Amino acid sequence: MARKENWEYLKNALTKGDDEKRFNQLRDWFFDGEPTVKKCAEYAYHDLCRRLRGMGILKRNDADKYNNYMDAVKSILESRLEELKSEIILKKLSDDEKTEAQKKFDKWHKETRIKIIECWDITKLDAKFTHGHAQKWLNMTLKNMLVAETADWNKYLNSIRELLHVPVDQYVLSAADLQLGIRKKENKGKSKYTSEKLIGWSKWDSGTYEVFQEQVREAISFRQDYDCPIDWEFDAWIAYK
Repeated sequence: MARKENWEYLKNALTKGDDEKRFNQLRDWFFDGEPTVKKCAEYAYHDLCRRLRGMGILKRNDADKYNNYMDAVKSILESRLEELKSEIILKKLSDDEKTEAQKKFDKWHKETRIKIIECWDITKLDAKFTHGHAQKWLNMTLKNMLVAETADWNKYLNSIRELLHVPVDQYVLSAADLQLGIRKKENKGKSKYTSEKLIGWSKWDSGTYEVFQEQVREAISFRQDYDCPIDWEFDAWIAYK
């Protein structure tokens, strides 16, 4: 199956068949005007915040500290994405170049996750901030940028689309279990869709996360219906939401 156009994904997910004009209206509403990296990052935070203990209280009781934290992470994401452009150049990648580019992207991704994790100290909260949390924020920022066709970024991100990681949450874990045969066992917490016991994504360390991405990448490489993991994730998330 050919890759869907980004606006069609949002249209199908939210408008059930309206036209491109409606998509543009929804995009502007979602991101309060023209989507930017920071706006996409802020929207991505809402996919994560329920897994961060104490953030609701912090927002109510110490707005300055909360806002400083949010600003710090959004600035990191913005600066790291600019650095990515210098790491992986816009061009058609051969197989050998793609392998090398994937290594560079994975390295960039891990370094970015670490920087996001380090920002957690600003909150002074006792709860732990993991690579599972960081991947969700980073990957959903990138996904939002793709969906919203963020100005000055859409062409670049689509040029490295094959390298992107899938955002991991309970729906993607269930889809990976049922569609790709990828399972992560633990002593507690069952998937809604299977009897297998699964590790909660918010608890993942770097190694667990990286192995999962490699497994998804390998599984998708044997399929004819998707060109890359992020295209599979677009459909899988909707199917299991």
